[in-house]
Amino acid sequence: MHRYIRRVIEHKVFHTGLYIKAIYGFLESIAGIIVLFASQRMITRFVQFIFGQEFIEDPHDLFGSFFLNLANNLSVRMHVFIGLYILVHGLVNIALVLALIHKKRWAFPAAGALMGIFVIYQIYTICFTFSLLMIFLTITDLIILALLKFEYDYQYKKKK
Repeated sequence: MHRYIRRVIEHKVFHTGLYIKAIYGFLESIAGIIVLFASQRMITRFVQFIFGQEFIEDPHDLFGSFFLNLANNLSVRMHVFIGLYILVHGLVNIALVLALIHKKRWAFPAAGALMGIFVIYQIYTICFTFSLLMIFLTITDLIILALLKFEYDYQYKKKK
């Protein structure tokens, strides 16, 4: 019975993680589109809006200053890269989640490979620029990868 309960919990956590990943993918896709079409001035104003209260309390706020400097010095090439990366990451997540929910066998290794590539890139990025969002994304992806393996083993290894 203990093994069955553990399996049910893993399955529920896996599906909950998938739904969270789908919602996040949707929001990420919207954000990618917004970034692609936003001007540098709009991005700078958005950063000022987000950190406005922090700048009032501390004009030299570390995080606010970092993001404001980043927004002010964002090249067109980097602007497009960031927008495309966010958009593609979101769309890939949505497509893989849909395939996994519909129990497409090919989706398990595809999701593992693509998420693995994203995780490697995210870790590489974290090494050079500190980003709480990127750390959160990476931890979430690693958890989903582990659950993906458990789910794949349960769905397909039991049928041998």
